Amino acid sequence: MNRLLTAAIVLAASSAASAQDKWKPYQFKADERYEFRITETEGGKAKEVFYVMDIKSTGKKDAEGEELLEVSYTTRGTMKKSELGEKTLFGAWDMQGYGMAWAIVNALYGALFADLTLKEGEKLSLLGLGLVKVTGKAKVADRDGFIVQFFGKEDEKEVLNAEWIVDPALALPIKTTNYEGGKAKSVIELVSYKKS
Repeated sequence: MNRLLTAAIVLAASSAASAQDKWKPYQFKADERYEFRITETEGGKAKEVFYVMDIKSTGKKDAEGEELLEVSYTTRGTMKKSELGEKTLFGAWDMQGYGMAWAIVNALYGALFADLTLKEGEKLSLLGLGLVKVTGKAKVADRDGFIVQFFGKEDEKEVLNAEWIVDPALALPIKTTNYEGGKAKSVIELVSYKKS
């Protein structure tokens, strides 16, 4: 009987461990605050903006009894006076018409995380699109995460296209870097995370 109990405990522990090794983006919680620094380089010039997302409990429920949350978004940066115009409506930076989710985790790549085990040395082939590798660990804004790199093929060579640093406990990567021509084109990095 003790062997059966021991086997059941080991099986349950290994199932829990494998679930913890996976990450699913966009699993937000109430009372979270994310602040990111976004740096985009274009024509050799870097532009920096801050993006803040707050999710707060309201203490209210809808007609079906589901909790209602207040969600707010803020962008903060600087603009030249001569730049004031239609871009002013979208904050200091409008991601060239793309949403923040696209910038932080491209929707085309987001699905790959469902099949990727967050363990150093893991690889996942994307059937002709490229290869995803977990290459190490890093710390960003006092959070520990796994370095996940996406390599595409260019002239029969592996080329780094994107890199995410993922803390499985958070709904968004703690750092996202998009590359073009071997150089970082945009970097979106967590500055602070608070859970109250």
